[in-house]
Amino acid sequence: MKTRPSRIDQFVASFMPRDAISTECDLMRHMINERGYGSEIFSEQWHQVFDKYCNHLFNYGALADNEKNIVISHYSIGSSMPYFLKGIRAFKIIRNHNITPPKFFAWDKQLGQYFESTKYGLAQSEMVFNGADLVWSDSLYNAESFNVPESRSIVLPVIRDYARISTLKDVDDLARRLNDGRKNILFVGRMTPNKAQHDLLFLLKHIHTHIDSSVRLIMVGCQALPTYAPMVFDLAQKLGFSVDKEIGSPHADKVDVLAPGSIDERDMATYYRHADAFVCLSEHEGFCVPLVEAMFFGLPIVAHASSAVPETLGSGGLIIDKNDPVTTLAAMKAVLGDKGFAAQLRQKSCERAKDFSWVTLGKLFSNALAQSIDFFEKTE
Repeated sequence: MKTRPSRIDQFVASFMPRDAISTECDLMRHMINERGYGSEIFSEQWHQVFDKYCNHLFNYGALADNEKNIVISHYSIGSSMPYFLKGIRAFKIIRNHNITPPKFFAWDKQLGQYFESTKYGLAQSEMVFNGADLVWSDSLYNAESFNVPESRSIVLPVIRDYARISTLKDVDDLARRLNDGRKNILFVGRMTPNKAQHDLLFLLKHIHTHIDSSVRLIMVGCQALPTYAPMVFDLAQKLGFSVDKEIGSPHADKVDVLAPGSIDERDMATYYRHADAFVCLSEHEGFCVPLVEAMFFGLPIVAHASSAVPETLGSGGLIIDKNDPVTTLAAMKAVLGDKGFAAQLRQKSCERAKDFSWVTLGKLFSNALAQSIDFFEKTE
């Protein structure tokens, strides 16, 4: 008789609002519960609003010695979690979100903590993956980055209700300010060196010089790093751009760069809905959630061919090499100036979005879980 897992719990280094991994973790908890298994989240730290969802990993307690448990450990940064998990008896699944390479934080001593935490995470990778019974990676790129054997590898996109944000209504005042006749190019992502917001500024300069001087760049995302965001804003001024960091800036019609930082979902939906293109020049992505969100808004997408970006985008947009300025500028000219071409990209975007529908992701998750339980049963 096959042995059913006693429960399926998750471990994550931190559990925070508006965080893609935390969001996925909570959704997975619900999906596991719906499939008849007890499931809780264990973490080293979490925001107080999640007190009823999270337990400290040291509270895993009596559950820790039950070999019939399955634990899913989210791996994205260096932490003490791998050492804790190494000492427990359970069937272990690593949810591989990849780790931002430390080189992106090596250029400034003030970014030392980010350099050290990513370096620490990579140093733990051998222990993490050697101790895993199975690995669920966000992308094939992530699996290949750590040489995960195919026999222990399942590729499962980031679980999220991507369509939900597209159903939110506009913030009327913000929508009016964005819909002022200027073209808006949008990027969404935490302001960090690997996301390459500085390259978006250089691209905007070329667009202003060679295509349309009224095009506006919108960069949405947390600006927590102590030196990179100030560097980006300093670069913008040196390139001759006016910058505004206010969410619903009353001066939007007069500025070239809007950078409202971390915002709520209705504001985010409004920015997506009133963008003329989504442009991603990121150097490293293990998946890239905003690309998929942009698809659900049917945006024309132009993205640099790096890391997992081509895999996530698929046929949903235009892949470019940003290091080829002639081709990149030609792509932007077509997207911003050729309505027929932009319409074709919008259609491709919408078609690709179907691959990330809630129904599709639910089936993929069920398949991944069924394969994992089958693998678990064979090891019993």
